[in-house]
Amino acid sequence: MKKLPICVDLDGTYLKTDLLIETFLILLKNNFFYIFYLPFLLLKGKSYLKSFLAKHSSTHIDFKNLPKNEELRDILKKKKEDGHEIYIVSASNELLLNDIEFYDSIFSATYGSSDEVNLKGKNKAEFLKKKFPKGFIYAGDSKADIEVWKEAKQAIVVNADSCVVKGAKEVSEILTIVPKPDTKTQIKQWVQALRIYQCVKNLLLFLPLGLTHQLTDIGSLLTVILGFIVISVLAFSTYLFNDLIDLENDRAHWSKSKRPIASGDIWVFDAITVFAFLCVLSLSVSFMIDPLFGIGALCYFVTTMLYSLYFKKVAIIDVTILAFLFTLRIILGTILIDAAFSVWLLSFSFFFFLSLAVIKRVAELGKSSQKKDANNFGRGYSKHDQPFLYGIGMSSSISAVILMLLYLIDKQYLAKGYNYPSFLWGIPICVFLCSAKMWMEVLRKNMHDDPIIFAFTNRFCLTFILIAGTIFLLAGV
Repeated sequence: MKKLPICVDLDGTYLKTDLLIETFLILLKNNFFYIFYLPFLLLKGKSYLKSFLAKHSSTHIDFKNLPKNEELRDILKKKKEDGHEIYIVSASNELLLNDIEFYDSIFSATYGSSDEVNLKGKNKAEFLKKKFPKGFIYAGDSKADIEVWKEAKQAIVVNADSCVVKGAKEVSEILTIVPKPDTKTQIKQWVQALRIYQCVKNLLLFLPLGLTHQLTDIGSLLTVILGFIVISVLAFSTYLFNDLIDLENDRAHWSKSKRPIASGDIWVFDAITVFAFLCVLSLSVSFMIDPLFGIGALCYFVTTMLYSLYFKKVAIIDVTILAFLFTLRIILGTILIDAAFSVWLLSFSFFFFLSLAVIKRVAELGKSSQKKDANNFGRGYSKHDQPFLYGIGMSSSISAVILMLLYLIDKQYLAKGYNYPSFLWGIPICVFLCSAKMWMEVLRKNMHDDPIIFAFTNRFCLTFILIAGTIFLLAGV
């Protein structure tokens, strides 16, 4: 007796992503101004919108790297070996499905939405009923799939909420349930996606407070703490945006492919929702703290957006913007305590963080050049640029140390209220040693993808960071 065919939904079932949102993000990445045109397309119907997005984005989708539900795929492979024919039946536009069979031989055919018909819910149920009159097994994940399960002989429920599982049980015989990750796992994925550990960068907001010896001023301290929280939340939103915009490159990357959004562990629509909520919340609060601080936070947000959309692909400009964003944190900290800006501090910050940004790029180039299918992962560099980047990075690092020495030679510290200013001469030595260590590890191909993480996890660097902090405290006693 011939086995029942198994019809599999694509978005959220076989794939751990949604092609409608993926094509939308690709369109915005290629031309952000399309966002103003899309509402008018939607007036022509969802099928027309899907068709438009597919035509403008299909060539940019790398189907081989799209995140798949491996547990479901293993089930389908066994079913195929047992004699079942496997089909993709998706609400995604049919143009996007042409390469699915090429990349995965378990499927006998694929069916998707046309320009006129959205193959979802009742439409999909009617289609499958006519296509397989003797019955079929259906694998789905959403509330809309309950209409399809009504017509199916058996149901495979994938990553569905409890209400969807309950609905499937009421209308069909459950063959298999592929469960969602538990709450603990989901929280861990969100912590990783938001890059909570990157809050260490925002400690730069406290630097002006410390340099002006106001750490014991409770009012100023509380203001900076609030600013730190706001900028951290804003930064969380920008990390989500960056991951959403850079999905294709991240999925091809040796380590970034494991990021929760790129790997499909976090649903792209959920990431977009959280991004919008966090950026609106943080920007609103920033203006409540201080209008000038709000303008600075908005500048940070816009610059980061432009970096993610365009400038990260432009050599030299990308690292310059990263250095600027670090320096902007110090400017924001200065605004919060209403202090005078230090040209010395901002100059040192720019060159020091420019060096770290170049370290990050050199490390990425070094690792990508070791791969057989080496590419620049959406960056504007090639392996031939490494000697030039070494020169830029090392000279920036030395420039930062020289600026600090000139500050001390010029005795600019006299007006800052240090009781033991001679101790400050130890700080540029610590900065030099940390920078030298990081560049040595870059040359040895031992550098972490993020030099900030390396600095705070490497014993040598961490030791001298602590020594520099101790020296500063002693100088100010």
